Amino acid sequence: MEKNSLKKKFLKIFVLDILFVAVLIGLILFIRQNLISYVGSLQVIQGNIESIGTSNIQDVSVLMTSLEKNANKAFIYAFVISPLLFYLLYVFIQGMTWSIIKKRSKRFFLKFSLISIPAYVFLVLFLANSFRNIFYGILTFVFWYIAFIFYINPETEMIKKSFRKIYLFLPFFVLYLVIFFAYLLSGFLAFISLFVGNYSVIVPFSLFITLVFSLYKILLIEKFG
Repeated sequence: MEKNSLKKKFLKIFVLDILFVAVLIGLILFIRQNLISYVGSLQVIQGNIESIGTSNIQDVSVLMTSLEKNANKAFIYAFVISPLLFYLLYVFIQGMTWSIIKKRSKRFFLKFSLISIPAYVFLVLFLANSFRNIFYGILTFVFWYIAFIFYINPETEMIKKSFRKIYLFLPFFVLYLVIFFAYLLSGFLAFISLFVGNYSVIVPFSLFITLVFSLYKILLIEKFG
């Protein structure tokens, strides 16, 4: 009975992990298309301003106002709405996988979303600075470490223990990061391979990495949860 339960649990997590990458790719393409549209609008308005020159101050003033509004919209979309959509996707699907593994209630799901906020915010800031701000990089790593410990065991004592015995937990966290990024990268490569060929090799490889990622989360809970 326990084996059947574990098998069903793993299957759900595996499907959700596949779904996460698929929706992530779709979301990136959607956001990219919208950003291209915004940039195109800005270029058209800028071109109109240049063509008018200073011959008609009133028209230039109207176009400048329109340019500013569109630039603000593009900025909000790129740096507020898009990161928020990525965050909600991560919380909803990855939070669901951890909830299934731990058999936790909606309360854990809420805590999962809250504990992920600091790490995600500093990650966005780190990316916005093109990986050049070491301070944001360190804070991103520290807060993701805290979030990781919470994912496998949300008890306060466990988080304290993870810092006292960081030599024990840190390798598991680093391995989790390596597997997670390999899982994302393989998913993107699998998507690209559907258009350029070699999908018969890359897609199975991507599914294998996804399987490893799903299993690793279960093993973490079995060991520390």
